[in-house]
Amino acid sequence: MKRYILKHHGVWVISNVSFVLGSLYTRHFEWHNLLTWLGFMLILNSKQSLFIKKYIPFAVQSILGWGALAISLRNSTIFAVSVIIAIPYVIYYLIWGDRFLLSVITGFAFLVLPVYLISTSFLYYLVILFYFLNAVFKIRYMVTREDVLRKIGVVFFALGLLLVVTLGLSPIPFLPLIDNLYFYFKPYKVKLPTAGWTETLKSLTFVTLLFIIWKP
Repeated sequence: MKRYILKHHGVWVISNVSFVLGSLYTRHFEWHNLLTWLGFMLILNSKQSLFIKKYIPFAVQSILGWGALAISLRNSTIFAVSVIIAIPYVIYYLIWGDRFLLSVITGFAFLVLPVYLISTSFLYYLVILFYFLNAVFKIRYMVTREDVLRKIGVVFFALGLLLVVTLGLSPIPFLPLIDNLYFYFKPYKVKLPTAGWTETLKSLTFVTLLFIIWKP
């Protein structure tokens, strides 16, 4: 059975943190969210079966997971959007693998999906995704030193901030990302474990500011 359990601890952490962020937005907990959580975790874990090319277990987990979401979600639009977000990642993963840039981006779009499932706010989901993808581009550039990632990071930061300001939202929660912008223009050397703890601290600051300033 162990071979069918996804061993990427970061994936489990991000997906569960996304559930917490969704609950923080709503300011309350509903019992049907437990079924949503179970369904999403089944879908997420099915990636392991896909990785080892065991397509029947993948199909079984996927059907059970999406079935649980179909029952627990009170809005058919949210379910449809969730499916649309999941499909590109599976396609990119099957064709180009897990490290392909678009696989990474669409993979994170899926990992953060619980924010949308629980909060039902697509805007809130996009904002959370925008923040986490900034961290992804930075860390990936630290590892690979692919200059295109630094350029993408700068453009992505600018477009995201423009969206936030255009929508009349407070940019204050995004203050921790100033470090990312500085890094894109003036890359500095830092050990990956240190960078990981720094990003964790920045994320906690982001979530705290978001919770204080933004109201559902």
